[in-house]
Amino acid sequence: MRRTCRTLGVSTAIDQLIGDARLSPRFLRPPATVPILASMTTYQIDERVLAESPTAVVRATVGVADMGAFVGPAIGAVAQALAGQAMAPAGRPFARFHPRGCQEFDVEAGFVTAAAITSAGRVQASSLPGGPAAVLTFLGPYAEMEPAYGALAEWVAQRGGHVAGDPWEVYFSDPAQQPDPHTWRTEIVMPFDV
Repeated sequence: MRRTCRTLGVSTAIDQLIGDARLSPRFLRPPATVPILASMTTYQIDERVLAESPTAVVRATVGVADMGAFVGPAIGAVAQALAGQAMAPAGRPFARFHPRGCQEFDVEAGFVTAAAITSAGRVQASSLPGGPAAVLTFLGPYAEMEPAYGALAEWVAQRGGHVAGDPWEVYFSDPAQQPDPHTWRTEIVMPFDV
């Protein structure tokens, strides 16, 4: 049963995504890359099969309003911890969102690593799951991502699938070096099963 949340941002989108994906009938599987229309925007969504990846993260329970204040410093703390262990990130920074209701999430923010790290202070070893995932590249401000999550839910549902874990965002733009949020590029990854 879908929860009703009266909030803007990621929590509403994830509730919609999980609810919509589980309520849909099964369909024949269309091609892996299909444009989806959501909120007057066309998104390109690709299906990928991901390998499980070790990560180094900072975890915290974060309210929707505090997401930006948490993610950037957490990623910085992980980069510093990796340097202290003579390791380099094996990918772009990311944040994964585990919903705890309508207004907050357990968030993991950090980097994929080549091997498991030794936990140090706030920085802990974790992993991103392997398996099929719907992936959408979003261009624009983080506050405008919600329709993209809805498009991912629609894409998964059209394939008779259901969400198989919580989504994550991979960040290709550094807001400190790229101040125009309309140029920010973020990949949204939604694991699913059929």
